[in-house]
Amino acid sequence: MTGIVGTFFVKDYLGLSAAFLAALGFWAGIPWVLKMPLGHLVDLFWRWKSALVFLGAGLIAVSLLIVAGLLAYTEAMLRIWPTEIWYVMSVLLAPVGYVIQDVVADAMTVEAVPQVDEEGRPIEPSRRRLMHTTMQTLGRVAIIGGAAFVAIVNILMFQGVESMPQTVKVSVYLRIYLIALVDTALESPLGQIAMIPMLAWIANSAPRELKATFFAVMASFTNLALSLSQLGTKYLNEIYTVTRQVKDAAGAVVIAADYSELGKLLITTTVIGLVLPVAAIILVKLTPLKGVGDTKGDHTD
Repeated sequence: MTGIVGTFFVKDYLGLSAAFLAALGFWAGIPWVLKMPLGHLVDLFWRWKSALVFLGAGLIAVSLLIVAGLLAYTEAMLRIWPTEIWYVMSVLLAPVGYVIQDVVADAMTVEAVPQVDEEGRPIEPSRRRLMHTTMQTLGRVAIIGGAAFVAIVNILMFQGVESMPQTVKVSVYLRIYLIALVDTALESPLGQIAMIPMLAWIANSAPRELKATFFAVMASFTNLALSLSQLGTKYLNEIYTVTRQVKDAAGAVVIAADYSELGKLLITTTVIGLVLPVAAIILVKLTPLKGVGDTKGDHTD
């Protein structure tokens, strides 16, 4: 929900270039790459996990309140810092809060699956794998349900916003950010479903005493790739310049719209998105590296 409002906010109030926004997206992804040390920190201070959850929530709330303050108390906020500085602070604070909560939540999913049954006997590995899969599935279902709810709210709250006066738009944006303090879920349902097998495998393999660290190590590699993609986006936007029209308060055009290189940019990103994954698959197939159970001849009949 706030992602959509943030897009309108950047368009209506900020004259930031596409390259700058891509670079900002890269830095916003860095906290996700740092899940590995954060995960180990959570393991060390596991008894205070509830405090870490509240810390993450506080950082997210501050991020949302910054943009809400810019919408409701613009002049007072601008007397302290320019709009761009406030926006950058908001963008960088939110992922730190989400990462802290995510690391704790991943570890809690491992802890929630018992090692022994009601009579104290060890649970069979096959049954534990099923329990981990069920746990991760329920988590993804909850996120998908939240995403569906947010989609409906977006349709209702953004209906006719393009024809509203600027003051009415600001009130709509502000109302959405106060709602976001309660519910900030915005995810891809198919993406969440696709993650269930990987998450279940990680949860089943994680040592109980290092559950947060194990989850964080596995997730850091994925998040590192996402951060590098943002950095690549920055450089592509510097090679292929695409700008949108930006006007000042008086209505004068500050930055002219230029979409002449948009086609080249789309073609380049499509080719890269197709070639790199295929090349990675071919490279793995050609290497002698094998996963557990992939070596032939090591089973008994």
